[in-house]
Amino acid sequence: MINRNVKELLQQADELVDASRFDEAIDIYQEIALTAEHQGVYPSLIEAWTLSHFKFLNEVIAKYPESKATSIGKINLLLRNHRATEAVKLCTQVLEKFGDNKKSLQLYTLRFKAAIQSGKEDYLAKDFLTIWRRLSGAKAKSKLLEDMLSTSNIQLASVYLALAEDSEFSPAIQLLFRRKAEHLEMLKTVYETELSE
Repeated sequence: MINRNVKELLQQADELVDASRFDEAIDIYQEIALTAEHQGVYPSLIEAWTLSHFKFLNEVIAKYPESKATSIGKINLLLRNHRATEAVKLCTQVLEKFGDNKKSLQLYTLRFKAAIQSGKEDYLAKDFLTIWRRLSGAKAKSKLLEDMLSTSNIQLASVYLALAEDSEFSPAIQLLFRRKAEHLEMLKTVYETELSE
């Protein structure tokens, strides 16, 4: 049961978040958490912190538009907050702005992760190939391959089929991609026939 004072403070903090006054809202949420031992405040506090970070990064990007590191920070924050579609879009903008060079591997890797998370196939095969070609060492390529094969998003079957046809890969890896595509197609059939409502 929330006492009247805590309820009023929560409402005040929520209104501050709506007004993009995150620091003030965070102070109130923290006060509630420390004094009232009110567990329900934590999701609101975390949301306020997250929104505050986005606001800060947007302000820095606006002030220093040539700061690639700040954009990468925002992309990472988007991924941590399951906003992968936005992360794909921002990665694409940053790649277009700064061009493709040896230092772009981090951006391709972030866009690859975001595409896997969101099921966006637009850049997935291209980014996978770009990263694959730039990586050296079996361990790094093994990890990339595991990440690529880890998804069960049925929308990505065509990506696996495209990769299965690419001569960049050995016959064994092409077979892995072909089998993954088949697996996703079977999963799609199960969803459509046996698990549809």
